[in-house]
Amino acid sequence: MNDEVKYVQLEKLEDIIKMMSASMSPPPLHHKEIKDGHIYFLPASLALGKEVIYFVKMKEKVEGKYIVLDMVHDKISFSDELSTKPSLKHFQIVEVKAQNILPTDVL
Repeated sequence: MNDEVKYVQLEKLEDIIKMMSASMSPPPLHHKEIKDGHIYFLPASLALGKEVIYFVKMKEKVEGKYIVLDMVHDKISFSDELSTKPSLKHFQIVEVKAQNILPTDVL
């Protein structure tokens, strides 16, 4: 049996945000600058305690402390402030100084 952490690379930032929106209490989205740009990743757990990491690579850094999903218009924006508008979900970005979750060939 393979006990390594599994990972899933997603195509777009929107995909990982939509996954996070399905959670009642979503964890923060992790950000790390890498040699070719930026990587945003979300550690998660599958059934039986198995871990999986969802991630997306981007050339540009997201500007703002939060990624905001407008659930009515299915649009994503970025902000440094929270809104009380009920149709908006805010996802915090945390800056990662170092990590050993994703292997170097992914980075």
